[in-house]
Amino acid sequence: GTVLGMGPEPARLGDLDLILGQSWTYGISDLASSFSGIYKEQLQYATGALFGSLQFPSVVQLTSSANDTCGYNPSACDLIGEVRCTLGEQCVVRLHGTAMRTENGLKIARTTYACNESLESPYLATFETMLNPRANCTREPGAKPGYRSVHAWDLGFSTRGTLSPVDLTEPGPGVYTLCWGYDPTGNDLSNLTTPEQWYPVDAGVLMMLGPFMMDFECSLHFPCAFEISGIGLAASNKVYFVESALGRCGQAGVGALDAEWSGVSNPSAALAGPGGASNRY
Repeated sequence: GTVLGMGPEPARLGDLDLILGQSWTYGISDLASSFSGIYKEQLQYATGALFGSLQFPSVVQLTSSANDTCGYNPSACDLIGEVRCTLGEQCVVRLHGTAMRTENGLKIARTTYACNESLESPYLATFETMLNPRANCTREPGAKPGYRSVHAWDLGFSTRGTLSPVDLTEPGPGVYTLCWGYDPTGNDLSNLTTPEQWYPVDAGVLMMLGPFMMDFECSLHFPCAFEISGIGLAASNKVYFVESALGRCGQAGVGALDAEWSGVSNPSAALAGPGGASNRY
């Protein structure tokens, strides 16, 4: 007879550049930065063993597609592309696989933990407003005629600081693990006793792009420029200044800087920083 294996082909790790601007040790008016601890925590997760050798400013190759990470099936690296999402944008994970079904589920976990860990921080990548875990998916046609169909998990938008102040539990840009489950909300769970066991299969990696959480200081009547740090930053990026007393980034009805802030470009487009990186504003 024939034994048919069921499950996803793992998403592979791609090339990622870490763009470093200002160090987390920089203070505001010679005092401790409000977000320096969060910035440092996010950097430590994103860089791992590289953290102790980081130089500011610089551009560092964080990961390389030449060293694929493909979960439990390294031979499948050439069968599926990369999964990349960007903070603040809609995040959809698409995977190929064998005998996949719409009741298959997916969760995003920190790479420092296994897929069978608890569905909460710090094990789970608890991006604000992201639907994580996602208990089912949809079937989509292949990228071209004749290509196999794919299964897609729409995780919604991964915001930061829109609903509540950012703290040390907030995930930053970096590499996370895709954990797959056959039927998390169904009845075929007779051998699984706890929710963390519902997504037991390593399905490769998700690469989250965007900026780290940082503080900067400028003075009135003087030129203002700063260099942010992040992963996957691009020349198309912009920053937008809002009145923090009126609300948070991404909230409806939050006004921009008032008319007293003359001479400030808002929104401001990214300029080339050290090494040609698009991280200077």
